[in-house]
Order: sequence, then C-alpha cells, then structure tokens
Amino acid sequence: MHRLSTKRVVATLKDTETYMKQTFSSIQKTAVIILIFVLLGGCVAGTRSNHVRKSPLEMYSTQVIEAEKRNSPLIITGIRTSRPNSANGVDAYVDFLSVSTSPIKYATFVTVPYNSVQDRVASQIGRKIRARLQATGPYHLGATNSGKYWENTWYNPTIVCAAIESVEVTLMDGTTKTYAGSNLGDVFSNSYVNHCGNNSVKTALNTVKQETIVDPVAGKEQKSTTKITSINNLTIIPPLSSLPKNAGGISLIAPSIAENGNVVPVNINIENPLMPGDVLIISGDDEQALELRTETHPVTMVSTRLRLMNGNISAYVIRTSGQINSGSQYVQIGRAANAPPPNGNSSVEHKVRSKGNEVKMLFSNDMAVSGHIREVIITPTNGGVIRVTLTPRLSKNPYLGLKSTNNFNSVSIVAGL
Repeated sequence: MHRLSTKRVVATLKDTETYMKQTFSSIQKTAVIILIFVLLGGCVAGTRSNHVRKSPLEMYSTQVIEAEKRNSPLIITGIRTSRPNSANGVDAYVDFLSVSTSPIKYATFVTVPYNSVQDRVASQIGRKIRARLQATGPYHLGATNSGKYWENTWYNPTIVCAAIESVEVTLMDGTTKTYAGSNLGDVFSNSYVNHCGNNSVKTALNTVKQETIVDPVAGKEQKSTTKITSINNLTIIPPLSSLPKNAGGISLIAPSIAENGNVVPVNINIENPLMPGDVLIISGDDEQALELRTETHPVTMVSTRLRLMNGNISAYVIRTSGQINSGSQYVQIGRAANAPPPNGNSSVEHKVRSKGNEVKMLFSNDMAVSGHIREVIITPTNGGVIRVTLTPRLSKNPYLGLKSTNNFNSVSIVAGL
C-alpha cells in the first residue's frame, strides 16, 4: 500500500470538491443542497452554532496517521447485530473506513456471535458459529461501509452481539493482507465497539509481548522459557515452536507404531487439572489439531485421533500463571496420512455419551479444509461450558473424549462449521 500523508488527504478532499463544482449542473447542485438540508435540517435547527460536518477521514485523522504507520488499508470502527426478525434471523453490520490509496477490492471478516451472557452460540439453521462476511468494493480512499449489512447471517434469537476473529483485505493492485491474532488490533480504531462488553480482547491481542529466554546446555536439548500474557482471563497462545515440548505435568499415551497415519489415537492425562483460564493444545506434526478451554469443570483427560505424516505428537497446557506443562511422543508411521481433502461433507451430525465425570463424542465429518467442524461447545446441565476448537489435523469422523474432576450429569453438544 502506498504511504498516506495528512497533506495528501486534505488535497484529495479539495480536489474532489473542485471536481464536483466543475461537473455538477446548477440544477444538480440545487437538488443536492435541498437533499442535504432535508437530511440535516433537524440537527441545524437544534443548535445555535454553525456545525461543519467532517468527512470520515477528518473524523479519524489521528487514527489514519496511525494506520499509515502500521501499513493498514482500513480502520474498523465497530461490529453490531440487528434484533432477530420473525424467523429469528440476525443481520450483521461491520463499519469500516478505507485508508488505502490503492482501492480495496474485497474485505472479508470472520465473525462469531454471542448471547447476553457472552457465550458463543451457533445458528439454529446450519449450526454454523463462524460467519465469513465479504464486502465487495471498490472502496476508494475515504469510502466507508456504514449502513451496509449481511442479511440473516445467523438464525438464533439469543444473539445480541458479535466479534471479529480475523480480517482479510484484497486491494485492486493484487495485494492481500491478513490480520488475525497478535496483529488483529492493527485494523481496529481506538473507539472500536463490538457491543459484547469485552472490547479489551482487541487490546489484549494487540499488546501481547512474548519474551523467550534460551538456556543452552552442552550435550542436552536446548530449552526455552516463554513469558505468557493473560489479560482478563484471556490466555494468549504464543507460537508452538517457542514452547518446550517436555516440560512435564502431562502424560501422553499413543501407540509406538501406527500402520495407518490417517487414524492415530492419543490420550492426554493432565496431572494438575486444566482450570478456567488455562488452555490445552494438542498438535500433530507440529501443527495445532485441537484447542480446549473450560469455564467451570476442571479437565483431567482428553482423548482424540490425529492425522499424522511424520509421527510427532505434542501436548501443551498453558496456565494463566505463565506455567507451561507439556509432553511429546514420536509414533512410527507405516503409511503416512493423506492430506486433508479440499472439500468435505460439512456435516455436524454426532453421537454423544456421558456418564459421571466422562463424556465421549463421535462426529460424522470429513475434516476437510473446507467444511470441517471448527468448534464444539459442550454444556453440562449442571452449569459451565467447555469449548473445543478443531482443525483438519484431526482424523476423519473425529472422536473426542473428556474427563473431569466433576460429574457432568448430562450434556448438550453444539458443533459449528
């Protein structure tokens, strides 16, 4: 993206004004002036001082300069949802301002809906949780998306707000920029609002500082200690490559030899239970396969099945205190797993069995790149929620088992694509 200066913004606005004066006929000018007075008449009548309406670029001039420093093509000012309609359909709105001198071709937002108690919820039709909202340009310098919306993004009457998980921007010059995780805050305005009462998430993601201390010991494996940042009980996950693989506190059980790499069972026992705020990560061939967080019930065991090509399995527990537990194992693979297919059956069908402190789940999904189950929300009848994020590193028709120190009684399961 070309560099943008305040002087160029002012010049662009003046050139636009001059062009309009030269192009519009007197009749067109009169019509525009009448329209402006109709729209703004109420505001003018209610004030004694003259009010000059600022352009979006002027309103966010300070943030435009900051966006320029970060090389960000747009500024997102907020995301909101409509009230449910008669069919329980909920619309989504994403308000943004283009600050790119190369027009924006597409802006794609991955969004997640929440209910009034800030729990993620799924659409009652299609069972999807995440929604990809794409705005089609061109959005020139200073253009906004205000007033445009995505109709019936979800169908669920309990949805009251939504949050943005990632943003992808494609410019007319062919450049594509992606914002997720630690750089997601680069595209938020200082006044960004998601109406979920948890705007600190965008600040937390934008200010995480990772500190790695390397302690080489001759003749021994090099180990590292990573400083973990936790803000408002949101534990930020550092890159897996920066975490120690055998820090202890986890017992990882998997076969030493697996004939078929497409289905390799693994059982993770956690010595000190996973508590609210902690995060469990299971990886296959050094790529994340599963992420689990619990809000109430301490988790002591997780079992699943992985796709493995090289045979490396690792598990990490990242505590809110900054402590890391981890374990790893190498599995000799007879036949390497096939790569996940590009497209799958997009099914959320599942079977569940719960007894005492244990839950077992089996899903009918190809776990393809497109159409795989991305999130499972487990809600015990005695309260609390356990959230599991899945990737195509899990085997086809994924299995998931959990144990807790508490009894679950019965549970309800929501799977989202």
